[in-house]
Formats: sequence, structure tokens, C-alpha cells
Amino acid sequence: QHYINDWNDPAKVAVFQPMSTIHKDLNNLHLPSWDASVKALLDKGYEIVIIGSAQDGRDIEKYYPNLLERYPMRDLTGKTSMFESIDLVMNCSSFVLSCDSWSFWYGIASRKKTVAAVNASFFQQETSRRNPFSAQFSQAFGNEDVYKTCFAGSDNCDATLANWINENA
Repeated sequence: QHYINDWNDPAKVAVFQPMSTIHKDLNNLHLPSWDASVKALLDKGYEIVIIGSAQDGRDIEKYYPNLLERYPMRDLTGKTSMFESIDLVMNCSSFVLSCDSWSFWYGIASRKKTVAAVNASFFQQETSRRNPFSAQFSQAFGNEDVYKTCFAGSDNCDATLANWINENA
């Protein structure tokens, strides 16, 4: 766990996965602003670590220019394996801020406070090979008391998630 040795307060670590484009339809990908959510976590005293693949890191720089320069966050994109990232979410964090990707599900499974900006496919009632995790699945998954989702394409998604952070983190 070399990536967590120097955090000020391990009880206040938020893992942030702003985007993941693998297996996503880029023509229908909605990207929320994360500013209010990130500010809410920082105001609550969280240290934020960004996770994702090396490609995610390049995509973050493309779609969220200067995000890492605007906020004090530790960038681990492309620097940890998938298993290390899962460990960060499940065993080292106390909060998960996520797009609709795996970190959202692992955060809920490990009962971490979790918020996610999800795309329209999440709200489809039926699961499919293309969309194996619908909102219906998340209800069956349980732990509704620890997470909040919002449609990433809505104008108030970031504000909605930030409000939940302010009330629950």
C-alpha cells in the first residue's frame, strides 16, 4: 500500500474516478462538471486521489483541462493496477466520487459513501450485454443508504451530488 503511506488522515480519503471511456459509446457519453463535488469534498477535509488507466488520464486532461492544477488532488491514473485501485476503493477510502464505472459498484459493495454521475443507460429497466448494470440491479444490490446517483447529462448533476456530499460525507 505504498500509495497511501503519506496521507494526513486515512479516514478522510476520497477516491475519484471522473471518467472511463472504455466500453462506452462516446457519441452518447455525458460528462458532468465535477467542480462543486470536488470542492465539497475538499471543504469537508478529504484528500482526493484520482484513479483510472493511463488512457483515462489522457481523457481527463482532454475533457477536463487543468482539473489537477485547479484542485489539490493526487493523480494515480496509469500508476496503479486494477487490483490496487480496487484496494483503494474498498479498503483505503472513506468516500467514492465516480462516473458510472466499476468504482461506483465497489464503493457501494464496501459501504463507502458513494456518489456517481451516470449515463442514460443506467436508468434503463432491462439489463443487457451492453448494459449489465441497470438501476434495477442497483436496487437489488442494496445499501441505498450509502450512495446517490444523478444523470450525468442533467444541468444540475454536479450540484445535486455536491449537496449529497455536504449532507452525508
